[in-house]
Amino acid sequence: MIERKLHYELVSRLKEGGRLPALVYVKNGFDLYFAERNFKIIKRYPIVNAVGVNLDFNSAMKLSSVEGVDYIAAESKVSTLDDINDVEKISLAEAIKRQSEIRPVFTQSKKVSTESLSIPPDMDGKGVGLCVLDTGVMPHLDLWFPSVKLACFKDVLNEKETPYDDNGHGTFVAGVALGSGIMSAKKVSGFASGANLISVKAINENGVAGAFKILDGMQWILDNRKKQKIDVVCMSFGAEPEARDPLCIGAETLVKNGICVVAASGNSGSGSVKSPAVSPYVISVGAVDDDYKVAEFTSTGTVNGQAWPDVYAKGVKIAGLGSGGYVKMSGTSVAAPYIAAACCLLKQKYPDLSPLEIKKIILREAQVYKSVKVLEFLKRPTV
Repeated sequence: MIERKLHYELVSRLKEGGRLPALVYVKNGFDLYFAERNFKIIKRYPIVNAVGVNLDFNSAMKLSSVEGVDYIAAESKVSTLDDINDVEKISLAEAIKRQSEIRPVFTQSKKVSTESLSIPPDMDGKGVGLCVLDTGVMPHLDLWFPSVKLACFKDVLNEKETPYDDNGHGTFVAGVALGSGIMSAKKVSGFASGANLISVKAINENGVAGAFKILDGMQWILDNRKKQKIDVVCMSFGAEPEARDPLCIGAETLVKNGICVVAASGNSGSGSVKSPAVSPYVISVGAVDDDYKVAEFTSTGTVNGQAWPDVYAKGVKIAGLGSGGYVKMSGTSVAAPYIAAACCLLKQKYPDLSPLEIKKIILREAQVYKSVKVLEFLKRPTV
C-alpha cells in the first residue's frame, strides 16, 4: 500500500540522500492536519487538492503511511515548446511581403448548433480575456499600441510588478494570438487582436520551471478568473506525463470552472505527447507546415485509444513578436495560440459556450488535410 502511494522516481532519488520538493495529494482538507503538524508546507494547491513539501527518504515513508494521503510525487520539470534553434530575426519588409490575410471560413448559421458555425470576419475577440501562462510579456508596440492589450500581469516566479519577459517566448505566444500589428501596418497581427491579455509569468529566462511554479500560476488563474474575466488560457509548455499528473489535474479544474484551456502537444515527435495536452478536457494542438504536412517535431500519439493531438495549426517558421521587432519561430507552442485565438472569437460571439462546447466546435470546423484536422484561421509569413 505504501509503495503504491510513492512515485518511483521520487523514491529512487531520495534513496541517494538529501531532501527534495514533492507534491502530496490528500483526500480532503481534514487530512492536511497530520502533514501540517509534522512537515514544512511549501505551498498549498487547492486546485489539485495537494500541498508541496520538502521530504527526505524517512519522512516520505512516514507521510505515505498516513491514511489521508493519496499519493506523493516528485516535482516534475516543465519547459516551453518552441524550436529554439529555429529562432532568428527577420526584417519587417520580409514579414510584410510574405503575409497573407486569410480568415477562417465558417458555414452560415443563425445559432450554435451541431450543423454549422458562422463568425463574422470583423470579429476580433473584443471583451474576451486570454491568459498566457508562460515566460511573461515585454512591452512590445504590437501589444501596447494603439491601446494597451495587457489587462493584468502576474509574476508568480519573482513577484515583480512591472511586466517583463526575460526569455521572449511568452511575448511571441501572446503576439500570435492578439498582437495588433501596429509595427507592420497590420500585416503581422493576431487573429483575436481585440482580446484582453492576462499574462502570468511562471517560467524562467531559460524556458524551464518546476511544476510547483506552474501550479502557482494555475491556482492564481483559478482564484482570479472572475476578477480578471479570464475565458481562455494558452499553455505553450509541457512536461512528461505521469500518474496523478498535476498539470492535467490543474488544467481540468480550470476547464470545469468555465475556462477553455489550449495546450501545445510538444516537440518530441511520435509517441511523446506532453502534459497537460494529454488531458481530454483541453484542446491539444500540433503543428503543420505550409503544405499541411505534420511537422516532424510535433508530439503525436494515441491516448486511451484516441489519436493525439486534437487539432493542428500552422507552426513552422512563423513570424511573430521579438525584441525590437519581429522574429520567426517553429514549434507546437506557436500553433497553440492560433487555436486559442479561435476560441476567443467563439467566446466573443457566443459568451455562454462552455469549454467543452468550444472544443467540440473547433474540432468540427477543422478541415481534414492529409489525415489530420487543421484549423487555418490566419496565414502568417514564413521565411
